[in-house]
Amino acid sequence: MSPGVAGLTLSCWLATWAVRRKTFASYGGYVKGSHGDTSLSRALLFKPDADHRDLLLQDERFVVPAHDGPYGWLAIALDTWEPSAGEVRDLLEESYRMTAPPALVRELDA
Repeated sequence: MSPGVAGLTLSCWLATWAVRRKTFASYGGYVKGSHGDTSLSRALLFKPDADHRDLLLQDERFVVPAHDGPYGWLAIALDTWEPSAGEVRDLLEESYRMTAPPALVRELDA
């Protein structure tokens, strides 16, 4: 587990992972502009680096979720696309690095 991660918690009926009370990933969301769409109900929401975000958006698997999308977050429906465990791990680590304080990122790199 990454340094400072509080573990899985429930926030607004969504499972979230946080570092120092700042969420870096969550499970379940909504499609931007369509709260009736349940395609992201089993999705991983994460915050990638801005440059990587642009690349990911060229891949049809990644979409902009409601609420957090305007802040740079993306989502991938885990039940539809079935990404590998390694890909999920990489997305979570990148999101952690974007959210965690620099001291914790250095600890992760040590």
